[in-house]
Amino acid sequence: MDTQGAFDSQSTIKDCATVFALSTMTSSVQVYNLSQNIQEDDLQHLQLFTEYGRLAMEEIYQKPFQTLMFLIRDWSYPYEHSYGLEGGIQFLEKRLQVKQNQHEELQNVRKHIHNCFSNLGCFLLPHPGLKVATNPSFDGRLKDIDEDFKRELQNLVPLLLAPENLVEKEISGSKVTCRDLVEYFKAYIKIYQGEELPHPKSMLQATAEANNLAAVAGARDLYCKSMEQVCGGDKPYIAPSDLERKHLDLKEVALK
Repeated sequence: MDTQGAFDSQSTIKDCATVFALSTMTSSVQVYNLSQNIQEDDLQHLQLFTEYGRLAMEEIYQKPFQTLMFLIRDWSYPYEHSYGLEGGIQFLEKRLQVKQNQHEELQNVRKHIHNCFSNLGCFLLPHPGLKVATNPSFDGRLKDIDEDFKRELQNLVPLLLAPENLVEKEISGSKVTCRDLVEYFKAYIKIYQGEELPHPKSMLQATAEANNLAAVAGARDLYCKSMEQVCGGDKPYIAPSDLERKHLDLKEVALK
């Protein structure tokens, strides 16, 4: 999920943190779209859910989030770090390096980012060109876009969207179905409706609640489908004693 475009001059810190937290907790690959560089306050936006991640790791003993991809657009320093993934990873390693002279909070954010995400990446994207940036009539024509930008975009898109690179969403180490994801959305939206940002422990509890609801829905669905095969409308008559036995057997299977 790409968060760029979600913020404007009317957005509050809570708005930004909420969008970041919701998108990170519900996506398998979070694309953090930034302009020109990674600033310190950009990393601070990650503080809320890296703290959630720290608590989650105490519960499940594994990294709670999957992939965080920094996408730096309008990169102006290709002579220091080349465009694309390779230059981006070199740049990211420098920016996320923990140093002794850093404030403790800055060190902690960097440590938590490394600990919370299974994969970290960074892609440096050149400026699309003056015709794109300054022409109010620009309509997306490729001939008006700089060649460097088009070349790097052809590298970036398959990196994220090629079938072999698509990543299934996982929560607590288990793959999430579309139906499960609805339960997680419901649980997370509840805790973000208040005036204050939720405490990371509330986020952890919401995840556990959604996890339980998704498991219940899955078990019920399995049971109903199995029973349909036994006594559905097009099935022959079955004796009550046989039906009771099948019910108990399939109930046990569904609850496993």
